[in-house]
Amino acid sequence: MEWINILIQGALLGGIYALFAIGLSLSFGIMRLVNIAHGDLIVLSAYASLVVVDGTGHFVWDEAPAECAEALTRFLARLP
Repeated sequence: MEWINILIQGALLGGIYALFAIGLSLSFGIMRLVNIAHGDLIVLSAYASLVVVDGTGHFVWDEAPAECAEALTRFLARLP
């Protein structure tokens, strides 16, 4: 059962890396400028998810606070 968990977590992490790579390649392809500032928002969302998972012990509700934190940061920083 542990191997299944390891395989699923690896596939999910690989998917996140793929999404980050696609986002950077799209922004570079369209603007011809690599914008690394979005990495701060990704780290903020990951930290918010970690805090919620550590606090509740469940990973089901971790996405909502992460998205709220990222949306608030984007609003305050006025990022598109």
